[in-house]
Amino acid sequence: MERIVRLRIERQPEGVWLATSEEMPDLVAQGRTVTETLEIARDVARKLLEAQSEQRSPPEIDDAESFSLRDASVGGRGLQPAFRGAGWGRIRDSAYEGRGS
Repeated sequence: MERIVRLRIERQPEGVWLATSEEMPDLVAQGRTVTETLEIARDVARKLLEAQSEQRSPPEIDDAESFSLRDASVGGRGLQPAFRGAGWGRIRDSAYEGRGS
């Protein structure tokens, strides 16, 4: 998926070009030419977006059977007695019972 990010490209006193973006404060790219700076900025932006999406992904559960829900009801009846101490597989199977194949 492509995303448009506005860049500010300035020539530095040392003769190199520097790209920054207010939309992505962590994006800083430097190159010998404007074209090289744009290519580097594109790669940096892509890596920043990948890192951001990885941080938002849900955690992996290594062993689904060892996962259990705790009784944290507030003013309700909590977990039904049949599911107290049950593993995730049993809860999932019960939720999907009779649906699909």
